[in-house]
Amino acid sequence: MSYEVVYTMSREAAPAEWEVATALLSAWLERSTALSPALFANADIRIGPESLLVELVGAEDLVVDRNGATSIWSARTPSPDAARVLAGVLLCLQFACGGDTFQLSGSKKGEWQSAATLLAPVWGGAFPARTLAPRRFKADTLVYVDHGENAALLRAYFRTHLDLDEAALPDRDFRDLLADS
Repeated sequence: MSYEVVYTMSREAAPAEWEVATALLSAWLERSTALSPALFANADIRIGPESLLVELVGAEDLVVDRNGATSIWSARTPSPDAARVLAGVLLCLQFACGGDTFQLSGSKKGEWQSAATLLAPVWGGAFPARTLAPRRFKADTLVYVDHGENAALLRAYFRTHLDLDEAALPDRDFRDLLADS
């Protein structure tokens, strides 16, 4: 079985957003290392002011550039534990920067929810992972952390990319579920 996490980056992350995001994901990676030390043996993790790289044992590397130079990236792994860690990294980025910056998707919804559940102490509260997609229009299902305006930002993202206005795609025409549903 293969697990995949995918992100699309629509705008540059502001330096202050990136600072918060990297602090959150550093705490997440520290927590994850304590839970699964073997996964981090020989891992390559680099977190800087302009980019980050996370490469875990047996997983493809996850690369994010603060300026959005890498606008889309995916990382595959055969390990549900590695998928959960990588999902957590991306959820931290979206938590700090918003759904207008990072749009997330992937093949296994449960890994997103599992990461969100374990992230509660890092975030200072429980914010579940959810999935969102239009009901009547063909589009990928996106994952978001239920924090701030992420749901509204992603509905606007769908409208923009489907070239529809709110009258053609009202809020009630979205399927919005917990990520493990």
